[in-house]
Amino acid sequence: MAWQVLVTSVCAQPSTHGHKSPVELRHDFAQYYRNGQADRAIETGLLLMDRAPKSKEDAFNLAAAYCEVEDHDNALQWLDTAAGNGFSRYSLLLAKGYVTCVHDDPPFEAIRAKVYENYERALVKLREVASRRKPLTIKPPDLNREKAAPLIIALHGYGGTAGDISQSWHQAAADVGAILIAPQGNHRVIGAGFDWDDAREADIIVRGAIERIRKQFKIDARRIVLTGFSQGGYLAFQLAVMNPHLFCGVIPMAGSYTLSPENLSPLSGKSPPRFFIMVGENDSPLESNRRAAADLQAINVPLELRIYPKTGHTLPPNWKKESRDALRFVLRAN
Repeated sequence: MAWQVLVTSVCAQPSTHGHKSPVELRHDFAQYYRNGQADRAIETGLLLMDRAPKSKEDAFNLAAAYCEVEDHDNALQWLDTAAGNGFSRYSLLLAKGYVTCVHDDPPFEAIRAKVYENYERALVKLREVASRRKPLTIKPPDLNREKAAPLIIALHGYGGTAGDISQSWHQAAADVGAILIAPQGNHRVIGAGFDWDDAREADIIVRGAIERIRKQFKIDARRIVLTGFSQGGYLAFQLAVMNPHLFCGVIPMAGSYTLSPENLSPLSGKSPPRFFIMVGENDSPLESNRRAAADLQAINVPLELRIYPKTGHTLPPNWKKESRDALRFVLRAN
């Protein structure tokens, strides 16, 4: 899954002054990297590391730029610097692209091990704070606090925000009397959006959000729905398998399905979650979503797959109707 080069700060427009801030340099680096100007990206990345020598993300980005010109020695040097500075994004380290050029080089194994240690430590810290984070929460206007309400958890896509995805779902959630929560990914990316990184991290954040909301409201444990768009849709598939008895329904939207039939065994028991899969006819996850439907049907998981004609990587047309149809389907008792 190829996502954009990672940047930790909200980017400003490049300055016309001779001395640029790290934020402005990151903006420049990202532009050069995206445009295939690796030499300019390297030049900017070196200047950035001179300004911010302890930055783990900037060191990783610089390693990725060196990989673009097949400079293995410098790529490994900056990867080692990133790991020493605490870089913990293990899935990004192993993803195709970025630093793939050095994956088979002998020194990479020690770097991989160091980043994995950082990753495990970061997850421990995240577990300690996850239930204290306040997700964006929208209550239905007629909420009866004495009665258990359905809960909908909505996950934004790469570069999105909790506000984006909550705006899409708030009306449909209100229509079924559900509380809507939208947790936010743990990593800031280019622009003002966020990234979920991987399923283990997302699982901690989502479960922490559920734990927190259960302390505030009466939640009907039999009617908890997980949905997500793009990267959030990909995670909806993943988290459903990781938590087979937590969600009554799962609504992946434009999300890639990367599981195999063997991965789905946790869903093969009694009363699996119901799936309502949404994908555009012109969207890249289409074929993987067709495979998801076939794999889930093979183990008798109730599902509906809706493919929207002439639609790309976006929410379906007639969203108001489709979102309501999806919630009605997944909230129906098995």
